Amino acid sequence: MLFSVVIHHDFFESGFCNDINVEPSRATLAQAKNSGIIFKPCLGGLLVLCDSEKIPILLLYIEDEGLIFDFYITSSTPYLSTYSSIPLLKDKGLLWLKHDPNQGDNVVNGIDKYQLHSSDWISDADYYSKDKITAYFELEALGFSSQAFMFISIKLNEQELNSLTADDVDSSGFVVFFAAINNKSSFWEYRLHGNNIKNSLEISDRDKGIEFNFISNELLSDGRNITVFRSNAEIKLKEFSECYFQLIDKRTNGHRVLIKRLPVAHFNHGYQEVVDTKLTQVSEIFVNF
Repeated sequence: MLFSVVIHHDFFESGFCNDINVEPSRATLAQAKNSGIIFKPCLGGLLVLCDSEKIPILLLYIEDEGLIFDFYITSSTPYLSTYSSIPLLKDKGLLWLKHDPNQGDNVVNGIDKYQLHSSDWISDADYYSKDKITAYFELEALGFSSQAFMFISIKLNEQELNSLTADDVDSSGFVVFFAAINNKSSFWEYRLHGNNIKNSLEISDRDKGIEFNFISNELLSDGRNITVFRSNAEIKLKEFSECYFQLIDKRTNGHRVLIKRLPVAHFNHGYQEVVDTKLTQVSEIFVNF
């Protein structure tokens, strides 16, 4: 094992980004063919395998034109940006993450994890112009730019290669180059539909972390009422949310639980609204009772 490239995403329960493919560029595939490198998919990324007998060839690459591994990442779902905190595709920019021992002090020196961006999560600082990426990857970028949302370049020097392939390295461990995508947050808006809407209704958080404010009460043409409650703070969207909200009938003689656990927000149901001068995501959750 030489190293692995992994994409994390806080939306998914596993912590790894689902429905993605990490693919070597054509130049990296040609380099692999000459040096015996093998690529193997893994959860959230790609393993880079190398036979110890081929290390001298990799050293020759370092002496000649440099040992660089370029990858591009595509997604099989159109919703990846929908539950990510930032738009992963921009009109004039694409994500390009790099490891270069000649820039910065993040030099590989043992079994560890190496983050490919300076912030805790991928941010706006990690975007490059499409023109710059196309020029680096030459004509190849023109063919997959519509599908790729991220590019990764890993450059290794002789010291790092020796560290990755040292005889005393535990075979069960290896260096992981990783990126982390934060999940999107939204205000949760419950829209309660029914014939028995009461002024005594409220939504309660069993864990006492979130409060819900009454927004409006509307009467539909069919006689049904719609009562709207909205959270007082943004809540992270998750693949399997642990939020436990209850619909309560708050009466003078004691509270009555009408719905033990309300449904949670879906990343693709909602709209955007300006809240406190900030364009914010609002997730709509419809409940009939």
